[in-house]
Amino acid sequence: MRLSRPNGFTLVELLVAMLLGIVLSFGIVNVFIQSKADYSQDEELARMQENARYALRLLSRELTLAGLTGYYSGIASSVTGTPTITNDCGTNWAVNISEAIAYTNNATASPHSGCISDDDDIKDNTDVLVVRRTADDYSLDDGDENTGVTIDASGSDIKRVYMKKSGKDYSFIQGSSVTSGDTTSGSGVDLWEYYASVFFVRPYSDSGDGIPTLCISSLTSTAQMKTNCYIEGVENFQLEFGIDSDGDGVADQYKATATSAEVDSAVAVRVHLLMRSINTVPQYSNTKTYDLGNAVSNYTPSDKYYRRVYSTTVILRNADNA
Repeated sequence: MRLSRPNGFTLVELLVAMLLGIVLSFGIVNVFIQSKADYSQDEELARMQENARYALRLLSRELTLAGLTGYYSGIASSVTGTPTITNDCGTNWAVNISEAIAYTNNATASPHSGCISDDDDIKDNTDVLVVRRTADDYSLDDGDENTGVTIDASGSDIKRVYMKKSGKDYSFIQGSSVTSGDTTSGSGVDLWEYYASVFFVRPYSDSGDGIPTLCISSLTSTAQMKTNCYIEGVENFQLEFGIDSDGDGVADQYKATATSAEVDSAVAVRVHLLMRSINTVPQYSNTKTYDLGNAVSNYTPSDKYYRRVYSTTVILRNADNA
């Protein structure tokens, strides 16, 4: 009986098999790289959109409540009292409720150096917004504390700033000035916690990272102005103020360079945000042109970041002329 020897691969078959393996491996690696790039792009876009929505909600709420003085309106000129505030943006700046909204158009230096440390903390040619208001719910109403509120005048609330109403008299006080008589039911005293905030874009989130971020310098419960940065990816922040020319309560035109008087009498504000992805996107080149209403036009970045403009219009419900 004759035994047959097993046949192996020929050199040509081996080379063909290796070539097919390399081609398949290259295809798999390419699919993996593309999938990873698509995932990265989707993640950057989703994060950018989420941050934009949060920023617009925050700014819209603040502008809607700007000038709120508790249950009451049109009393700014009668408010007295000057609490001591650490790192205030200027003398009695925080408690200047008569100027509920203020802004600096295309800032190139800090307009509020007392509470924003230096010029490098504000991104050049972005707007700076100031909002002053009371809380949207009372702390004390005719001597009765609101649900969930306990005013600790000698403890945690000793420096907290309130707007106080007693009869027709309005004043700013701190928690240390709240008496037991004030917190007695039927006292006729109302207290509303008071806020003052500066919204601005900083060219970094953490020092040196180059991530533009929306920051807020705000009045805290310890009577000091303190800066916190919340929303990364806000590259530009622009405002346009709606001017009512004929007194019907409807904006007839929007100005990106409004005067102080026009800001005081504005009936609406358009808010524009230019959002940028946190990280660069490989194999992407951004040569698009962006407009932020009438405030900024024809901005072309020419880099590898995703961008998108988000805008909203806010009605000023507590303006002096409302």
